[in-house]
Amino acid sequence: MDRVTTKIGYIILLAVFMLGASAAQAALMHPDVMGTEVWFRGIEESSPTGDPLPLYGTPSVAGNTLDFPTTGNFSAMSIDGTGSDQTDGKLNLMVKAKQGFSLTKLSLSETGLTELDAPFGGDAFSRVNAFVVLNIVEVAGLPVNIPVITEFFSFLPSNQFLHSVDATGPSFSSAWTGSAMIDLPPDVTKVNITLDNNLFSTTTGAGTRSFIDKKDFQIDVDTEELIRNDIPEPSVFALAFCGLLGMTLTGYFPLEHKKQ
Repeated sequence: MDRVTTKIGYIILLAVFMLGASAAQAALMHPDVMGTEVWFRGIEESSPTGDPLPLYGTPSVAGNTLDFPTTGNFSAMSIDGTGSDQTDGKLNLMVKAKQGFSLTKLSLSETGLTELDAPFGGDAFSRVNAFVVLNIVEVAGLPVNIPVITEFFSFLPSNQFLHSVDATGPSFSSAWTGSAMIDLPPDVTKVNITLDNNLFSTTTGAGTRSFIDKKDFQIDVDTEELIRNDIPEPSVFALAFCGLLGMTLTGYFPLEHKKQ
């Protein structure tokens, strides 16, 4: 899949996520949990496509890492070419630094498994997509209003898998991992996070089977002692944010050709 097609797919996924939120199933609230130097609050999950809840499961915390041992509901499966299956999970939460600390980096990661069978012909296909929308709402304990940051997950070995009768062997199985990292400007003390995760399976032909699930999801927060107790000068914070935005855009729209 070429780079332009991938970018268009991400844009469509983002639009579907925003439009589908109005039709989401009633949200499930999880209890607030306290890490070593941060609070995780307002933990809420829902499904824009109305899938069963809970999808993520009840979170736990170790240090500054929030872990969701996702349930068997967070999966998609298609059999015998009878159609496609899609499961979509939306997660909202707030991360707040404890007194005297600031947030410096967020690392989001997830793992899963896909299994594809096409012993007699036809195709089995699965896909995973995820992106996070980050809103910085507090710096040095005081509210701010700046543009949101959107980061798409990177997946290994891939975010999509295809198996057909022409492939070696009647079946295919692979673990997959996804991750996204966001570096924050100085003195950030509170952020709101919205995560959307989509699993998709489809098959064509009798005897085919496609399955994909998510087994675990984590948010790890890096912190440091608060540098200062007031909001940075507007020009300083704007410069830091522009640098962060520039690095993000460079990652998604790299120069195809560099002038000599």
